[in-house]
Amino acid sequence: MKITKQIFKIIALSLFIGFASCDNDDDTTKPEQEEEEVVEGTYNIWVQVGASPDYSQFIREVSQDDIEDQTKVLSVEGQGADITGKLPYGVIEKNGYYYTVSRDARLGKYHVEDDAFVIDQEVPFTQLYNNYAHIWRDDNTLILIGPDGENHNLVYAVVDVTTMAVTNGVLNMPAIPEGFDVIGTSIAQFNSDKILLGYHYQDYANETYNYHSGIKIAVLNAETFAVEKTITDDRADIFGQTRYGDLYQPRALQTENGDIYFLTSDRGEEDKPSYILRILNGTTEIDASYEGFKSLDNSILGLWYLGNGKAIVQKYDVDWILEVFVFDLESGDLTALAVPADGASYTDNITVNIEEGKAYIVTNQEATGDGYVWVYDIASGSLTKGMTIPDGYEYILRIDYMHPRDQ
Repeated sequence: MKITKQIFKIIALSLFIGFASCDNDDDTTKPEQEEEEVVEGTYNIWVQVGASPDYSQFIREVSQDDIEDQTKVLSVEGQGADITGKLPYGVIEKNGYYYTVSRDARLGKYHVEDDAFVIDQEVPFTQLYNNYAHIWRDDNTLILIGPDGENHNLVYAVVDVTTMAVTNGVLNMPAIPEGFDVIGTSIAQFNSDKILLGYHYQDYANETYNYHSGIKIAVLNAETFAVEKTITDDRADIFGQTRYGDLYQPRALQTENGDIYFLTSDRGEEDKPSYILRILNGTTEIDASYEGFKSLDNSILGLWYLGNGKAIVQKYDVDWILEVFVFDLESGDLTALAVPADGASYTDNITVNIEEGKAYIVTNQEATGDGYVWVYDIASGSLTKGMTIPDGYEYILRIDYMHPRDQ
């Protein structure tokens, strides 16, 4: 019995030590996991040095900190990624890459890194050029829609941007009306399982370049690209002042609840104001009750969404002076931003970083010789001056917030 008791004590002590050891293991501080490195996006500022035909174009990369720093001065002359003749400033940007169709029939994917222009991939592409609308089905699928080489039909291309494989097709659009000979596209937006495509007709043969009356939107099946119907509105004739889709300035946006807002232009006709119009989510008709930013004196160039029902609107008056406002899409309220008036046009000089809650506005300062980046804080509504872009350039062509690229 004594031996048995002794064994029992040993076993009990062993179990106690074992349990205590387990408890200590639970309480032991585990090695800290390494925090994932946060990769910030950059800002690409496009500049042109010299006037046509003897000019050069460059892209300068700017960090988040530098672009907001009033003490920073960005030298542009002869510095940065030289894109002269390589990349038009009407491009599509997505997740840190640029996409465009070149004059020599190539569809390309590009980026800028360490102030060097990088060609990621190019493929032959003769389906369309320059005048096209675009829309993203998802992060890897780009849809281009525009006129063919004769400007008589609308064609589409579905691009897998990971491989640059392309699927082409032709839209069964209504015939071009008598007295007009050219068809073109403007905006494109998803609405549920439809694509809403803005398009127009023009008279090129007689060199009047007049537009057929009424804005026009084709309702496409998003999978088959069949044209299910077309809708028109006589309040305006065109979607903004340029015919290059959203390559220069965005002219349409979609809110969090799926409503689509788009701008229209007066084209100089006194009886037709500029508007912001809308199509409500789940519908395929233009909302007849809504007329945002109705103006006979000003035309709208761009529409940049800030979130929560507000957008930056860039407009110009009869003297071609650009001004910037914050527009409440629902109430119609306009708030002027104290950005110096700018004489440049057709430049994509605003970019929005939703993650940072800020918009960045670049001005070409013909009066002072210097350009500036102005920083608009979306939440507070404050506007502050950021970095300076000193004299030495002809134009500041555009600014882009570039999301970090997939490594």
